[in-house]
Amino acid sequence: MSFPYLADGSYNPNTRFGLSTNPAVVKNEVDRNNTVTQVLSALKLQYQANDWLSFSGSANIDYRNTQDEQYRSAVAAPAQNGWISFANRNVENYQGNLVANATRTFDGVHAVSGFVGTEFRSDYSESQLTRGDGLPGPFFQVLSATSTPTTAAGINSQWKQASYFGNAKYTYDEKYILNVVARYDGNSRFGEDTRWGFFPSVSVGWIISEEDFLDIEAIDQLKLRAGYGTTGNSAIGNFASRGLYSASGSYLGSTGLRPNQLANANLGWEEAQEINIGLDYELFEGRIFGSIDAYQKDNTQLLFDRPLPSSSGYDDITENIGEVRNTGIEFEINTVNVAAAGFRWQSRFNVAFTDNEILELPNGTPIDEDDLFESLQEGKPIGLIQVVRWAGVNPADGRPMWYDADGNITYTPTNSVDAVEYKDGVANVTGGFGNTISYKGFSADAFLQFSFGQWAFPGTDYYFTRTPDFLMNLSTEVNKRWTAPGDITHYPRAMTAGTDFAETANYRTQLSTGSIYNTSYIRLKNVSLNYDLPDRFTQSLGLNNVRLFASAVNLVTWTAWPWYNPEVAADTDDIYGNEVYASYPTERQVNAGIEIQF
Repeated sequence: MSFPYLADGSYNPNTRFGLSTNPAVVKNEVDRNNTVTQVLSALKLQYQANDWLSFSGSANIDYRNTQDEQYRSAVAAPAQNGWISFANRNVENYQGNLVANATRTFDGVHAVSGFVGTEFRSDYSESQLTRGDGLPGPFFQVLSATSTPTTAAGINSQWKQASYFGNAKYTYDEKYILNVVARYDGNSRFGEDTRWGFFPSVSVGWIISEEDFLDIEAIDQLKLRAGYGTTGNSAIGNFASRGLYSASGSYLGSTGLRPNQLANANLGWEEAQEINIGLDYELFEGRIFGSIDAYQKDNTQLLFDRPLPSSSGYDDITENIGEVRNTGIEFEINTVNVAAAGFRWQSRFNVAFTDNEILELPNGTPIDEDDLFESLQEGKPIGLIQVVRWAGVNPADGRPMWYDADGNITYTPTNSVDAVEYKDGVANVTGGFGNTISYKGFSADAFLQFSFGQWAFPGTDYYFTRTPDFLMNLSTEVNKRWTAPGDITHYPRAMTAGTDFAETANYRTQLSTGSIYNTSYIRLKNVSLNYDLPDRFTQSLGLNNVRLFASAVNLVTWTAWPWYNPEVAADTDDIYGNEVYASYPTERQVNAGIEIQF
């Protein structure tokens, strides 16, 4: 008889049902993963009805199945006498659309184009997990051999969205442009009477450089544009509008049920109304070109979880509450600095200035007013950070110190009383700067990326490196802690839970201005070098082209952020932007190679 998996984890093709007599094949721990992913485009349609009308459509299926199996022998899991678990996960996505496109030109000056269409999407997921404890021996690695079934769990979830959309564009004499877009979307996540939303937008453009009165040789193109439109946001849980029950425990052999979420039949789309004014320019025969934009974006009917009194029996309820305004200016310029004798040097620069402010909350009442990171208050930005002020370490006894609301030293601050409005999680200035140089077959490019203004609390990094309680410290910085009277240091003495905390707050959990860090950075994001061999060499070898290349990504970073990667903090999915947990550093890549075209 043979064993299905060999000692190195590979499959034994000579497997037969039964026991193995070879102890070399026994492993104490085995994790097996088998993932099957299939993406199928079931149908694509293209039909040209005539010279001005066409139809297109598609139907797509994305099906994914993942299976996981874990085995622990009695040696690896003695408390359970070994165990086995099996998990199965399925994801099924269905998407289809149908679009009609039309374009006509009348009298040589009236150009009309547009499309209408419809789209449907369904996203379904399910998972099951089974586990059994207690194995009769190391050679039994199937669920049916376990003595005690411990886990039998399964969940599923689904959301659907249907859409109708259209676009109409009119251009007169290639100078005046009118563009209208409209969407009508329905999403199953919202209440039955509020799940449909209408989102129109309109924009106009004027190509000033085509006017006879603007006869300036230095101006190649000058286009003024303005637009106003609305968009919708449905980024909430699949059942956020429903009243939900959870299965919890059992009574007399029957499963117990309890309510765990309040229904909100009026929950609907979050909407964003944006007005934008911009100018596109091109000067000196294309030597300088770019754009300038200014915008104001008001997000209304915000999707937030409003806290509820504990006496209600619920933690919160998802509602459409409040209004936030985002304003900004964006500037882009591209220049051809030198173009002569086969040598070309181009530069590009862009910068964006942004700001946000909460305009309205229900009855003007703050939400989580004293919360460190998630407080919502009218007139304040989303991402406001409220912490007590750090006062350093007492050199006499090594205790951490803070300031209270009156500016006096305290060892036991209270957030709701002593905290101040410190920083926020908004990056106010972002952008980049790059240069490209080329000469004959050689080219080089470098791009710098920058971000300024955001502050954040590095949760995982902070708890694992900066807290001198030896609970989770993984950094040599713990050696810089206070150890004797007279020491001047940022890190207080090592403290014992219970006894020491009777006289001072826990330094690890009492956050302060000393726990919040600036994520501003300048990063050499991309560098690349390329060289195309001259044709006389490649042709003699019977090749079309030979290119040598080298590139680097995330090569150097200059930052005030003392942790792994400030860009991870800037890209946090948290809507408040001021907390980072379990983030993985962005990798540095260096590549080199040769491309050959036959």
